[in-house]
Amino acid sequence: MKKPEYKLPKTILLSLIMILLPPCFVNAKSPPDMHPGHMVTIRPQEYNGPVRNPFKGIESRLKLPLTEKSNTKEWYKLGSVINLRGYFHWHTIESHKNSGKEKITARVNYLLDGFENYNCHGRYRSSPGVGTGYVETFLPNDLPETDYLNQTAYFHRRVAKTIQNLGETLDGDPRIALVEIGFIGKWGEQHNPTPTPETQEIMGQAYTDYFKKTLIYNRNVNQFKDFKFGYFNDAAMEIGGCGGSMEKFVAGRHPDLWKTYPMEGEVRSWSGAIMGTDHNPMVVLQDNNKTRWAINNIRWSHYSHCCLLGQVWWYGSAPRGFPGWDKLTRHEKENLFDIHKAFGYRFIITEFKYESSMSPGDVFDVSFKVVNEGAAPMYYKWPVEISLLDPVSRAPVWKETFTGVDIRAWIGGEGFPVGPGEGHKNFQSALYEYTTPAPAYNIKNTFRLPADIPNGTYIIALAVLSPKGTPALRFAVSNYFNGGRHPMGYVGVNLEPGQVEIDPADFDDIFNDPLCIPDNPETIKSRSNRSGLFSEN
Repeated sequence: MKKPEYKLPKTILLSLIMILLPPCFVNAKSPPDMHPGHMVTIRPQEYNGPVRNPFKGIESRLKLPLTEKSNTKEWYKLGSVINLRGYFHWHTIESHKNSGKEKITARVNYLLDGFENYNCHGRYRSSPGVGTGYVETFLPNDLPETDYLNQTAYFHRRVAKTIQNLGETLDGDPRIALVEIGFIGKWGEQHNPTPTPETQEIMGQAYTDYFKKTLIYNRNVNQFKDFKFGYFNDAAMEIGGCGGSMEKFVAGRHPDLWKTYPMEGEVRSWSGAIMGTDHNPMVVLQDNNKTRWAINNIRWSHYSHCCLLGQVWWYGSAPRGFPGWDKLTRHEKENLFDIHKAFGYRFIITEFKYESSMSPGDVFDVSFKVVNEGAAPMYYKWPVEISLLDPVSRAPVWKETFTGVDIRAWIGGEGFPVGPGEGHKNFQSALYEYTTPAPAYNIKNTFRLPADIPNGTYIIALAVLSPKGTPALRFAVSNYFNGGRHPMGYVGVNLEPGQVEIDPADFDDIFNDPLCIPDNPETIKSRSNRSGLFSEN
C-alpha cells in the first residue's frame, strides 16, 4: 500500500495552508465486512498529517480590514488561517454615551467584510474585546481619563452598557468565535491599570448576561475568578517567569474547565524567554527537544491554538529569526507540522456502519465511532450531516443531520504523567500520552430515505456543518472529497451497489481543491507524533 503523503508549498504566504487544510488520502485499513441485512462496516484509515479545522492550530494575525488590497491577496493565499485577531478600539464603536448598536455593527462589518468568502466556512476566531491601548487615543470622547483610571461608578455604567450593546450585536455571530474581555489596561489586557474587584464583578457579570452563545476568555490568572471564562496565556510555553501562568490558572479554577472553555495563548518569542531560548523562535523547530517540549505543553495545557513563535506569522512577514517558509528545512517543516497537529481536537472515525442497499421510503440505520485524539474539544455544537451524493457530480441528492449529537461532548484523553513545575524539565525527554486514553463515542441515528429518490447507486458521506450550513470541520481520515465531505461507501437504491468500498483513486488530493490551490508544491513524508518520534535525538 502506498505510504501517505502530503504536499507543501514553498512560499511563506502559503505556509499555513498545509498546516490547516485537509490532506490527500489513501486506502482504508481493511476491507469492509458484509453482514446480514446488507449492513456494511467501513474502517477508514487515519490521516497521519495535520488537518485544517476551525478553532484549533497556529494563529495567524492579519491586518484588518480584509478589504484592503494589501491584505486580501495574502488572505486568499493563506486561505486557511482560522484565527483572526481584531481589536476594536473603544472609540470606534462608541463615541459618546448615547452611541447605539449601529456603530458596532458598522465597524464589525467594515473589518470583516467578505470574511466568509475566503474558504472559511464560518471558521472565525476574532477578539472583539475592546482594547483601550493608550487611553488618550482610544477612549470615547465623553469618558474622562480620570474616570477610566480611577474606575468610577460612571466608568462602570459605561462599560456595562457597552458590553450589553456588544452582546446584543455580536453574540452568536458566526464570524466571531471568541471574545476577549478587553476594555481596561494597556492594549485592553487588564494591566496598567488593573481592574478592581468591583470592576471585575461588573464586567464579568455583563459578559455572562449578554454573551450566551459566543465564548469569553480572559488573560490574567488572578482576575475574573468567580466566572467561568476561557484563558489566554500571554506567556505560553515559557520555562520559568510568566510561564507558570497556566499552572496558576489551573490551580485557581476547576480542573475540568478546558472541557467547556478554550485554553489558548501567545508564544512570546520576542521576550527572549521562549522555552529558555534567546530571541530566536526557530530553535523550537530546529531542536527536537524543544519541539517535544511544545507538544507536551500543548497536551498538558489542553491548548486549542496559540500564536506560535510570536510574530512569525504576522502579516506573512518573517521577523525575529524566521527565515521565510521557502528557506525552512524539511526537518523544520516536519516539526512545525507536528506542533500544529497537537493543538485542539482531532476527530478520527474508527468505524462506519450503514445499509448498502435499500428502497425509496425505507427507514435505515447509520452509525459510526469517533475518537478525539487531540488536546481539546470542539467548543461549538455544529451539526453532523449524513448525505447521499451523486457518484459523478458528487452533489448531494439527499442530506439530513443527526439528532441528539453534540460534538462538544467528544472529549479526548485526560491526565498527564508529567506534572507542572519541576516536572516540566521532563517535557523534552519524550512525548507523553494521556494516562486516561480518549474514549470511542458511538453515534447512531435512524433516517428515512425519500420516497421519490431515483433508483441508482449513490455515495454515502459524512460532514460537519458550520453555522452557514456548509461542510467545514474535517475528520482526520483519508476519505475526502473537495468541499469538506467524507465519502464512506456506495449505496444502492432498488439495486445492489456492485461494490461498497470507494476506490482510493477517487479520493481528492486537497491541493486540487478549487477553494485553495497552492503553487510550487513539494512532497514530504508525513510522520506520527506518537511517543517514538524524534528518537534520533
